[in-house]
Amino acid sequence: TTFSCVLCCALLRTKTQNIMKKVLLSLAIGLTAWGATAQNRYYVNPAAAGAGDGTSWTDAFTSLNAAFTFHNASGSGYDTLWVAEGVYSPYVSAQTDKYDLTRTHNIYGGFVGTETSLSQRDLANHTTIITGDVLGNDNDNIAFDEPTRSDNLESLLYIDPSVYYTTIDGVVFEGANSLAGQGNVVRFEQTGGTYAINMNNVVFRNNSMENGTMIYCHLGENYTGAYVNTYTNCKFTNNAAGNLNYTIRAKRHSVE
Repeated sequence: TTFSCVLCCALLRTKTQNIMKKVLLSLAIGLTAWGATAQNRYYVNPAAAGAGDGTSWTDAFTSLNAAFTFHNASGSGYDTLWVAEGVYSPYVSAQTDKYDLTRTHNIYGGFVGTETSLSQRDLANHTTIITGDVLGNDNDNIAFDEPTRSDNLESLLYIDPSVYYTTIDGVVFEGANSLAGQGNVVRFEQTGGTYAINMNNVVFRNNSMENGTMIYCHLGENYTGAYVNTYTNCKFTNNAAGNLNYTIRAKRHSVE
């Protein structure tokens, strides 16, 4: 099944027209200011043999774990990651391991590892995959109680409340599995302020959740800001859900 749409999610504590205009204007100003902020570009390529500091394709980080660790600790807060084709896993030692994004930056996949512009990407033939299949032994039975999926990670990406603007483009999320509890392939959280997450050309496939979802957008109980979440040319295919049976779950805000 192909899912391609734009979702705009806004939570406003008052419904009056004047206050709504003020909030949306604040959102537009915030997005413009963020777009004008200088961004550093870093590279990830498992085949790189250089310095490993992420400053070029030659000296790229060789894992997403290394890139996230650097960025969350030392990044400017407005960085961009270009990620070469390959299979990446957040696994370190436990099934609860996942990539934690605690600073604002953009993530672009689908590169060979030589490109100088986004337009040079070939997403169909050069796939950037984030997987939860730790042992690489999944069979074709996509079910949360499938024995070959018992090693799989419960979630793949968590976006922290400190992140206000992020674009994820050209990435495949696959192989997450949650048999107990509420796992989510990707989870966003926010407690207040202006918040925008954009997903473009993103694929969710072969994930299985007994009580979870592919994407969970969670706003704090007292959230009073403006929330915009967009999905463009995204695909959800061959996923299995159990009790909740959600593809996207948006809690405490409306979806239009």
